[in-house]
Amino acid sequence: RVLDRLDGEARGLLEAVGLADRAGIIAAQLPYGQKRALELATTLALDPRLMLLDEPTAGMASADIERMIALIRQACFCQSV
Repeated sequence: RVLDRLDGEARGLLEAVGLADRAGIIAAQLPYGQKRALELATTLALDPRLMLLDEPTAGMASADIERMIALIRQACFCQSV
């Protein structure tokens, strides 16, 4: 029951990183770019004051790079400084 309360927040984070339609898929089965987006979502779930990103787009395809940059920008501007 405790985890049920967090379900809405988790789904919201998945929506924010474009993975809402993949919620039922095991993370290991996601393509590389989607795994990285999931990593960003799990980091944002912790409500960090600071995120240090070391080559967040390394090894990604061009389409994934553009999406990841957009996600990072969105995350940075949604957080208060």
